[in-house]
Amino acid sequence: MRSLNLKTVVVSSVLAVCLGMTGAQAATDTPQPATSTTTPQPSKATKSSTPSKTAKTSTSSKTSKTSKTSATSKTAKSSKSSKTAKTSATSKSSKTSKTSKKSNTSKTSKTSKSAKTTPKPVPAPPATQQVTMLGGKFVFGLPKEYVEGPMEEIDDKARAEGVTGALYMNKPAKRVVIVTETPLPDAQNVPSNDAQTLDNIIAETLVQQQSSYKDFSKLGEKKIVRQGLDLRQLDISGSVDGGKVLSTTIAAVSGTRTAVVNVISLEKDIKAHEALVNSLTGGK
Repeated sequence: MRSLNLKTVVVSSVLAVCLGMTGAQAATDTPQPATSTTTPQPSKATKSSTPSKTAKTSTSSKTSKTSKTSATSKTAKSSKSSKTAKTSATSKSSKTSKTSKKSNTSKTSKTSKSAKTTPKPVPAPPATQQVTMLGGKFVFGLPKEYVEGPMEEIDDKARAEGVTGALYMNKPAKRVVIVTETPLPDAQNVPSNDAQTLDNIIAETLVQQQSSYKDFSKLGEKKIVRQGLDLRQLDISGSVDGGKVLSTTIAAVSGTRTAVVNVISLEKDIKAHEALVNSLTGGK
């Protein structure tokens, strides 16, 4: 079947790119050494004091003593006034500090009460993009991290024959989802849950994947009913360019068309791989 041949080519070309992707490297900043400068302090000039002259008369001596006593008295008073002023300023500063502390305590208390009453935000559900196949009979969602891109393998001739498809790549997770839809050969028209057609799709997929992967191993096969539509699931593991991968193929059929979804992940990401597959099939 042409659809499966196309898918096999896509697996070989896309996975090589996917497995070769590397994550962004964190930039490192080189700290610059701090340069300290010392500014020399200018030296103070030393003034020489002029020796006071000795009073010649006792009258001058008495006058000098009286003058000194008066000056000492004034200095004492000035000192007392200064102490009083300092005490007053200290008292005011103390009162201001207490008032400020009370104000800050009050604000902190109000802020604490406000924080307690604020409801916690509810995280929004992850955004998804909808993929519709088989005329709306097979619809599923993919997270926004999966970026849709064209499939170069589907050329003009394939599109003229009715083949459609898209490739969704999650670069950070190194995961690929390949979606293809093709007409049945010889213009066949089958019921949505035609077991024989589904069996043929899975059998051909198994043969082609055995030749596409190294170290091929079949892990299992499932029959699933999703919203009234029969699905077939094939799980395998193998190697691509030295990297071990998991590959899950999901097949559906309705009328004249078949739908195939292929999920490919690194083997170490088995839990994330299974979670995505279950979201597509509705399985557990």
